[in-house]
Amino acid sequence: MMKTLVLVDEDDREVGVSEVINAHRGEGKLHRAVSVLVYRLRTVPELLIQKRSREKLLWGGFWSNTVCTHPAPEEAPLAAALRRLSEELGITVGREDPVYVAPFTYHAAFSDEYSEFEYDHVFVLSWDGVPRPDPLEVSEFAWMSWSGLINDLTVRPALYTPWFSRIVNLPQLTEYFRSLPQKV
Repeated sequence: MMKTLVLVDEDDREVGVSEVINAHRGEGKLHRAVSVLVYRLRTVPELLIQKRSREKLLWGGFWSNTVCTHPAPEEAPLAAALRRLSEELGITVGREDPVYVAPFTYHAAFSDEYSEFEYDHVFVLSWDGVPRPDPLEVSEFAWMSWSGLINDLTVRPALYTPWFSRIVNLPQLTEYFRSLPQKV
């Protein structure tokens, strides 16, 4: 069975469905996506980032946000976020736990043959457990401070997925992390 995703317009209104592979061919077709950033509060907030499995068609072996996915037809972005947290990293939380931050649209060419073109819904989640990564999805994970991540994205951008740097630069996300209490 082929996996399908939801094609959308620039306002996230559904305009059709497509097989995942076809939505990523060439310049790509604009489709709905979800990204989640998990963090824990230590002396400063630390983000859980993952290195994508080399088996991934697009950006395998690159560091990225905690999880990302495409909602299936009839699946809400929040439901897709919860599903992938569980599938990729063994993180199970309630529907009330993730906080919606903002949507954004981006386009990034991976090669002459494939691209990402997404209307991406971004969530954050406070969680302080031990991830159990699926090796078919995640090759490594790390906890990184917000300032350390910003610095590394600036110094070594080629190690990261193109959507991750865009997510980290969302003003709403920056404000969210600035507003978190600092532990002493």
